[in-house]
Amino acid sequence: MFACRYHATSMLTCFDGRTNPIPELTERDSAGFWSKVDKSGECWLWTAGTNKDDYGAFCVQGKDYNAHRISHQIANGPTSLRVRHECDNPRCENPGHLVAGRQKDNSVDMGRRGRVPGRVLNEQVVLEIIRLNETEGLGEKCIAKRLGLKLGTVRKVLDGRTWAWLTGRAYGATESPDITFELAAKVRRSRAEKKTDREISLETEVHPQTVGDICRGRSHDG
Repeated sequence: MFACRYHATSMLTCFDGRTNPIPELTERDSAGFWSKVDKSGECWLWTAGTNKDDYGAFCVQGKDYNAHRISHQIANGPTSLRVRHECDNPRCENPGHLVAGRQKDNSVDMGRRGRVPGRVLNEQVVLEIIRLNETEGLGEKCIAKRLGLKLGTVRKVLDGRTWAWLTGRAYGATESPDITFELAAKVRRSRAEKKTDREISLETEVHPQTVGDICRGRSHDG
């Protein structure tokens, strides 16, 4: 088992997830980490790249680690337990919103928050899907995970294939074939200014889902 040199005296091990040891963080690592965090709100939001689950990804010694585990380690030292968000925001790096626990604790927490796999859609859930996408800028995979829904279910809501009468999203409207390179570049600049998908959409008249796709490199790349 790899012992983190920074905490060698305590003989604890630094882990990312359940198996990957996190290397010792230098002062430069820590400074670089916090430079990618926006501390202006209650949730300290990660502003750099994310992984497939929408968690922040931070590179240490050439390998990516979950940013929230880095934050928790800086504040509390290493742990072999899972680290979960009490705020339920995967991009939050505020150590005050992070708590270490077992998988059982995580499952109990999901139930408490109503994140039950296979839950049935209703108007409240559909509007929450739209809010998470337009206001918080979350992608379909992260929304599905947060709400305990199937990815295809969330995708159909965001695409306007279902519940369009409630969301106002028309199927096919997200393709936006007339978006120019300059407009796509403007969308990315607005995201760099920490604007939400909804704000960018109102500013550029580009559909919020297309805004998200452009910012995540899924369309109009370049």
